[in-house]
Amino acid sequence: MAYPKTYRAVRRTAPPYPLQVEITTETLPDALAPNDVLVRIHAVSLNYRDVAMLREGKYPIPVEERGIEGSDCAAEVVAVGALVRKFSLGDHVAPTINPALLTGDERDAVPKALGGDIPGTIREYAVYHEEHLVRLPEHLSWEEVRFVGVGVCPGSPS
Repeated sequence: MAYPKTYRAVRRTAPPYPLQVEITTETLPDALAPNDVLVRIHAVSLNYRDVAMLREGKYPIPVEERGIEGSDCAAEVVAVGALVRKFSLGDHVAPTINPALLTGDERDAVPKALGGDIPGTIREYAVYHEEHLVRLPEHLSWEEVRFVGVGVCPGSPS
């Protein structure tokens, strides 16, 4: 399936504080890696942490400068890499907030957080490794289901 070459995203501005947010134009890859999934984001949740990151001293851990905001979303699979087996076009999915901790057994993994130190979800499209996505119930609207993905752990029934 053909998909757009560019999309819009919401990024934090660079310091000084307080930071602002701005709409930017981002570029999608020409081709997906074998285990990557391209999703179209339909709904996002704005959380306190997204606002706290804009104020100096209000968020307790470092964040990516000029990072894309957001950690929760409901998305639709629009393209898959050649080796993806877990998802198909049209599936409803959400990314895990911390792709470094997938099973709970990662003792030495450095935690990562969507919208914090890695690009977040307030954007039109995103590419994720298939292991970083969970399936969402398709009978709920995009707005209803964006909250379902927040507490879902990979490996659990979804």
